[in-house]
Amino acid sequence: DLHSFPTRRSSDLTSASSILPENTIQAFQKAAELGYDAIETDIREVETFYSSRNEQDASKAADGHINAESTETSTEFILMHDSNIRRMTGVDLDVRKLTEENISRYPINGGNGNIGTAGTYKIPVLKEYIDIAKTNGTDMEIDIKDSDITEEGAEKLLDLLSEEQVLEKATEVRSEERRVGKECRS
Repeated sequence: DLHSFPTRRSSDLTSASSILPENTIQAFQKAAELGYDAIETDIREVETFYSSRNEQDASKAADGHINAESTETSTEFILMHDSNIRRMTGVDLDVRKLTEENISRYPINGGNGNIGTAGTYKIPVLKEYIDIAKTNGTDMEIDIKDSDITEEGAEKLLDLLSEEQVLEKATEVRSEERRVGKECRS
């Protein structure tokens, strides 16, 4: 099973997901050490990962509620195969409920049958995956798991890959519903 773990572009296809939990920075680093030339990951769009309010808007209204319209949100891509983090963390929570503030509360401690293995791992965001690929010179294969990724999300993904100067290293960007890859780069 090459599920969310690096693949070699040779006849020697092996899986290291039994060594480290999938979609973790440690797994990607291990893959580079093992000589994989492409790293596949799964991403999920979280539209409300970052939120900010300016000081004036953060003040509470007379009834004690914060004006929701004054809150700006920003999308992030979380590296997670499943739509719920239960299999990887033991906590029943939809990925879309993760935020910049709460993500550290849910460390990965398993996956692929190795829940409870020694060590815990941070749920990474896409930029961390890109950094590993850039550092190790590996190609990236990005599997968008959300069939309902927004147009804005697809644009943000391509913009990020371009800004990070890794568009050519993203050899495949795919989604169940939408192909975001090669034809968008030409």
